Amino acid sequence: CHILLNRGKKLAVGAEAGVTNSDGLLGLSGNVSFKNRNTFGRSEALEFRITGAIESQKPLTETGGQTDIGTGVAENVLFNTFEIGPELTIEFPYFFPIKLDRFRKSNDPFVTLSAAFNYQDRPDFNRQLYQFRYSASFVENPNKGSRIFWDIWELSTIRIEKSEAFQNLLTSLNDDFLINSYSNHLISSGRVGWLL
Repeated sequence: CHILLNRGKKLAVGAEAGVTNSDGLLGLSGNVSFKNRNTFGRSEALEFRITGAIESQKPLTETGGQTDIGTGVAENVLFNTFEIGPELTIEFPYFFPIKLDRFRKSNDPFVTLSAAFNYQDRPDFNRQLYQFRYSASFVENPNKGSRIFWDIWELSTIRIEKSEAFQNLLTSLNDDFLINSYSNHLISSGRVGWLL
């Protein structure tokens, strides 16, 4: 049996760019990422990614002068939408921050810590999203290969500031789902998944 190994690169840098066209409205997007596959000397993988986009979008309302709810749509708008979102992720090939001796290397344990921020500035509102996540995964039975995914804790907070015209539009529609979708939120959750 011959096993051939190639040494992996410790550092990696990547970049992507894109162009969109929706009903003649243009958009540009891109992201840049940096990854260190051995951050603390024990194969911890740290990745920093930042995404950004500018787009042309038709506002749902016009707030200049008199407000025409539902029918006032600005035309020929150039790049009136802006979005940026940095994200930091660290993967540990062991349980962190505590050490669990009952899990061997054959259990292939992984812990992921991530923090993300996203800012959107649109004609009708601007929104800020903060997200923190602490998750783990491990092979439950090395002989069968079944894996358990456990989002131990995930916290998301959304802060939104709406224009007066957009708030009036939501009120006039009287749709609880839409009103709730454009409201401030604080969400804490956890999940467990099992891959057979």
